[in-house]
Amino acid sequence: MIKKAKLLPLTYYELMGLDRGCSTHDVNNQYERLKRIYYSENPMLRDLFDDEGLFIFNNLLDSIYNHLSDLELRKEYDMEVENSITSLEESFPEDFNVTEVLRKYNKVKKEPSRLIKKDVFGRDAEKKAAVQNNPDTVDTNILFEKLSDEMISGEHLKKIREEAGLSLKALTASTKISSFIITSIENNDFYCLPAEIYVRGFLKNYCKVLRLSKDNTDKTIRDYMKLMLSVISPPDDTDDTEEGQLSEKIEKE
Repeated sequence: MIKKAKLLPLTYYELMGLDRGCSTHDVNNQYERLKRIYYSENPMLRDLFDDEGLFIFNNLLDSIYNHLSDLELRKEYDMEVENSITSLEESFPEDFNVTEVLRKYNKVKKEPSRLIKKDVFGRDAEKKAAVQNNPDTVDTNILFEKLSDEMISGEHLKKIREEAGLSLKALTASTKISSFIITSIENNDFYCLPAEIYVRGFLKNYCKVLRLSKDNTDKTIRDYMKLMLSVISPPDDTDDTEEGQLSEKIEKE
């Protein structure tokens, strides 16, 4: 009698193709890379996944990413991972419920044409929608000029995008940037974004789709990065000069 091979348990890191001890930046980059690979219209995956399997895998990937990108959850996981996994089923996050994922899949599947024309996990817009949501009919630079006296933040970009009639789905399809990153940019969730050099590239592509001029694009990147760095790496307000110490002494007196 042939004995069936037992699937070995895997850690979150192994499931995502990461080394334990990797940085949050590495986690973000790998997540973005996998999302660019595992989408429903990728012809290379047809022999590996059906639509249902791909939908389940992407939900699993999202769940694992949410755990590894949260420093507290990741720390807790690292402390327990050595002794807690004895089977493949136990490799998955507790909040990953296959039954619930399948219910969600079947709900999406019933929506007309959505399963074929867009990614089932919501990364790419429906092709027709991407064509209809085109900022060419609106001069976004005129919209931008209304904000010329303000420091451009993610909220301003979102406002311009919406006034131009460009949906989030169409933007992700055009830029190939995940909706997670774009939403983080628009909500000024700086701690969810990768390194500065990558954010600059994302902003440049965002502005390109909006058809902003070079000057407006440069201002957007300059203002956004200044705002981002002021939050992540705020300047030290301590004044060690003699004048500063004297002023501080006077204030105390």
